[in-house]
Amino acid sequence: MTSDPNSDSGFDPRALEPRAGERLYRGRSMRGTFVAGDGLVISAVGVAVVRCGDVVVFVARNGVAETRDVVHRVVRVCAEGLITRGDSNHFEDPVPVTAENLVGVVTQARRGRRLIPVSRGWRGMWRARVWRVRGMVRRVLGRVARKPYHALRVSGLARRVWRPDVRVLVVRYDHGPMAKVLVAGRSVASINLTTGRFVCRKPYDLVLRREDFEGIRFP
Repeated sequence: MTSDPNSDSGFDPRALEPRAGERLYRGRSMRGTFVAGDGLVISAVGVAVVRCGDVVVFVARNGVAETRDVVHRVVRVCAEGLITRGDSNHFEDPVPVTAENLVGVVTQARRGRRLIPVSRGWRGMWRARVWRVRGMVRRVLGRVARKPYHALRVSGLARRVWRPDVRVLVVRYDHGPMAKVLVAGRSVASINLTTGRFVCRKPYDLVLRREDFEGIRFP
């Protein structure tokens, strides 16, 4: 079975309101180029001026009526349209982007107070290749270290020597309240206060547990 290339990359309609002219990004397929919550600045252009290496936003159609916006990089230009792929994906999107479903080109990403230029053209292609190689290396190292990492987590040894200073921020979204666990202002874990689902980034999952935050309630 072939995975849907657009299932993990696009814009979050439930995220906090973006600034005027921006859309908020979520997903994994452009990891390394964008992070969830980046405000993407989009320039409306025609297909004819788009180059290989540009990051484009386009409308993907799943079925007859369902549509969603997707952000991927152009890897080839052909007679049928623009061939795209997520920077972290190993496969090209199956349907070319045409003038009918092209929204525009991403020129900048706002991350906090910073405006980050988005690499385009040949620079964008090289950046995507470098990131893909880095991702492959990380996956290989992750497989090798998986068992010892799990053993360290289960042992609880890390909790004895490392207790990061955490702050909890509770936010109400349309889909329910979420508690964000922050370390030095960076979100490292989240708890869905409706379902109790706990998600934590490495290496903080060595020391943070869901039971540490069981008393949190939405004010």
